[in-house]
Amino acid sequence: SARKWVKTQKFTSIADCYEHLRKDGFKIYSTHLEKDAISLYDLDLTLKTALVFGNEHAGVSEEAVELADGNFLIPQIGMIQSLNISVACAVSVYEAFRQRNQAGSIEQSQFRGDILEQEVKSWLMK
Repeated sequence: SARKWVKTQKFTSIADCYEHLRKDGFKIYSTHLEKDAISLYDLDLTLKTALVFGNEHAGVSEEAVELADGNFLIPQIGMIQSLNISVACAVSVYEAFRQRNQAGSIEQSQFRGDILEQEVKSWLMK
C-alpha cells in the first residue's frame, strides 16, 4: 500500500480543513455536476490545488461544494455523467502530473535540501 508514504491529517469539519489548506496557499475545487463546473483540463494544476471527491452515491456534500473555490468535472460523453471514484481520482492525479511534467516542475524537488533529507530518512524508516 502507498498509504505509508503519504502524510495524512484528519479534521473535524470541512471548514477547518479548507481553512488549513487555504493558509498553505491551496485553491480548492470540488467535483460537482453543476452548470458552472469547469473541465479538469482547464484547471491549472501546476499550482497548489486540492481536489475534493465525493463517493459514487452521495457525491460531495453541499457544504464542501459551497466552501470550495470552484467546481470541476471530468468531461464525459454519453449517458454516464461521472466516473467511479478511484478512476476519477486517478485521471485527475495523472492530469496534475502531466501538467507539472510539461511545466518542468517534476524534475526539480519541491523540498528544500534539509527537508528532503529529513523526509528521505523518515521514508526509509517505514
